[in-house]
Amino acid sequence: MAIFLALLTLSACAGVEDRRDGAQQFARGAGFSAQILQGGAFELLTFYRGGPSSAKASGTSLRVYIEGDGFAWISRYRISPDPTPRNPVALKLAAADHASAVFYIARPCQFIGVGHNPNCTQKYWTSHRFAPEVIASTSAVIDQAKKIAGATVIELVGFSGGGAVAVLVAAQRADVASIRTVAGNLDHVTLNRRIEVSPLTGSLNAADVAAQVSTIPQIHYVGAKDDLIGAYVAESYRRRAGASNCIAIQIISGASHTGGWDDMWSSLVASPLLRCK
Repeated sequence: MAIFLALLTLSACAGVEDRRDGAQQFARGAGFSAQILQGGAFELLTFYRGGPSSAKASGTSLRVYIEGDGFAWISRYRISPDPTPRNPVALKLAAADHASAVFYIARPCQFIGVGHNPNCTQKYWTSHRFAPEVIASTSAVIDQAKKIAGATVIELVGFSGGGAVAVLVAAQRADVASIRTVAGNLDHVTLNRRIEVSPLTGSLNAADVAAQVSTIPQIHYVGAKDDLIGAYVAESYRRRAGASNCIAIQIISGASHTGGWDDMWSSLVASPLLRCK
């Protein structure tokens, strides 16, 4: 058994370079340029498409995509040695977005290499994946992204755990024009209790700031075939927001947790948000 687990871990490590190269090639093919930006405790991989004047030409807005949790676990009981995603859904969504200024942010320790940053310990893709320092790092990189794009406001899009990060980032900023989440983990306390896994003891919970961001136009997409994060998670988040006409939840037929989104995203992201202000 020990030999099997060792081989499994080596196999996971061996695939990291392929995952990194695949993401880089995909992003280049979609017209993105890569840059590693320092944000607080972490260096984060970013991809940007658009020139310095693109955001200004489109009304000073920059659309920012935040990746999901990635390859956090090998199995229910074994943590992955590297969280670089095998299927970078948020990157695929960013590529399908026809906005003139699009920015993608990977999560801490993804793609860059765990050994590259001494702060990349396993807790940051397990119990502390939504820790205050993670949110601060993402927000600091967004500040740099705004300068790169010449933008004054941002539109946040988060996939899975990136949806939680998007909401938590929005709660700390005054420049967020909208929030969109795809299969978002908007209440990890409720989710983990339902599926009977360990609580994220070192993480903030998006549902705790739902009321704080309730005046921001937002839509939360849930896959009808998502067997990981069901609609009850988004509903719990909306209840925590209280009376708000800014929050919409939409169930998407044919979508699972990771599947089907990039095929329909260009039309979904072009759909108007609620007019609530």
